[in-house]
Amino acid sequence: MRLLRIEQCECKCMMAADVVWVAHDIGPVDVDVLIDVDLDGDLDILSRGSDEGRDGQFLLLRENLGADVFSEEVRVSETIRSWSKHVFYHGDRSIVIDFDLDGDQDVLVEEVYDFSEGAYFAFENVGGFFQFAGRLGLGESGSANLELGDFNRDGNVDVLVNRSNPFTGSSASLFVGHEAAVDLFSDALVPQEFPLQERTGEINGNAVFFDFDADGDLDVVSTHNYEPWTVGSSLSWYENIDNVFSERQLIATRETGWDEGDSRVAVGDVTGDGFDDIIWMGPTASLIPGTADGIGMETVLFENVARCGTFLADFDLDSDMDIMCYRSWYENLDGAGNFSSTPTTWSWERRVGPFDYDLDGDIDFVGDGAWLENRRVGDANNDGVFDSADLVAVLSKNTFETGAAATFNEGDWNQDGQFTTQDLVFAFQFGTYLSAPN
Repeated sequence: MRLLRIEQCECKCMMAADVVWVAHDIGPVDVDVLIDVDLDGDLDILSRGSDEGRDGQFLLLRENLGADVFSEEVRVSETIRSWSKHVFYHGDRSIVIDFDLDGDQDVLVEEVYDFSEGAYFAFENVGGFFQFAGRLGLGESGSANLELGDFNRDGNVDVLVNRSNPFTGSSASLFVGHEAAVDLFSDALVPQEFPLQERTGEINGNAVFFDFDADGDLDVVSTHNYEPWTVGSSLSWYENIDNVFSERQLIATRETGWDEGDSRVAVGDVTGDGFDDIIWMGPTASLIPGTADGIGMETVLFENVARCGTFLADFDLDSDMDIMCYRSWYENLDGAGNFSSTPTTWSWERRVGPFDYDLDGDIDFVGDGAWLENRRVGDANNDGVFDSADLVAVLSKNTFETGAAATFNEGDWNQDGQFTTQDLVFAFQFGTYLSAPN
C-alpha cells in the first residue's frame, strides 16, 4: 500500500494574535467529513467518489495511520444510484452521528438532485464498511440544514431538519430520538412538522436549537430571507410548549439590498456570562445577549458581512468565543462580546471548514486536500506553552540565521521561510512566554 505523508505547504499561513495556522498538504483529494472510522483515536478522511457518468456514488476512505501518514483511498461503501431521474449531486454537508447508538460513528450525506429535490443518505458504519441505511427525503427542497440536540431533554439526540424552497416555502421536521436510536428512516415515524415561513417566496436561512425564553427547554430560532415586497431578512423563534413548537414569533427585522438578504444565525456564550447568546450575521452582524430572563437588546457589531455560514469557537485559545465567517475571523477582544470590526482573513483558494483535525483541543481548518494546523506562536514542541524547551528545540536544529529553509517546528514563527532573529522578536512581542498552557 502506498503511503502519503503530509508535507509543509509553501503558502504563507494565517495569523491572529499569538496563534498561527500552519498549512499542510494532504494531496488533491476532497475532504467531505472527518470521522474516526476505526475508533483508534484519530480522524480519518471520508470523501465521495462517482462512477463514470455520475449515475451513482460511493464513499472513499483514507485511513489516518498516525505520524501524519495516510493510506491511499479505499472504497468503503456500495454504489448508491440516483433515487429520481435527476443526477446524484453533492450537497453541502456530511454529518457524523451515531444514529444507531452502537458506539461507532455513522455518517449522513446531503445530496441535491436539483433546486426542487434533495435528501440525506444515511450510511451505517459496520466494522469500517458503510452500509446504506436509509434515505431521509427533504421533499420539495433543494437543500436542508440539520441541527442536532436534545430538544425534549430526555438524554437522546433529536434532529431538526430545516428545509428551504422559495417556490413552496420553508418548513422544519423534528425527528425525536429514543433509547434505541435516532430513527430518521422508519416509515412508521411521523415527525413533528411546523412552517418556518409566513408566505411563499420567503426562504429560511438556518434554524438552531436555543432556550430563547430561559425556561429550561430548547426552542428554535430561525432566520428568514428575501421577504416579498420588503426585500430583507428577519429573525424569529418558535417556543417549545410541552415539546410542541408554537407558531412563528418575530424577534427583529432588517432591510437589505435586493441581492443581500441572506443571513445566518449561530448560538454560543460570546459574552462569557454563562448564558448562550445569538449572533445574527449578514449583511450586518449583531449580538442579541442571553440573560437569566430570556434575551437582551440587539447590538450591531459591524457592517458589510459577506454571505457565509457562521461558526463560533475559541479560535485563538484565549478562553472566549470568536466568530468565523467563511475565510474571515472576528476576534472577541475582551471575552464580553466586543469583536474586532475588521476581520483577520486569509487567501485560501480551497474550501475549508473548522475541525479539531489533530484532536489536541483547538480549532484547525480542513479543506480540499489540505489542513491548517492551529499553533501558538513559539510553541515549537506543541505542548501548549511557549517556554525554554521550545527555544532549546529550535536552536538544536542548527538553522538559526543560516539562511536555510525552516518550518514552524524549526523556528519559522513569522512564516517567512527561515529561522532568524525576527522570529524571536515576533514570538516574544505577544507576552506569552512562560504563560499557562492552553
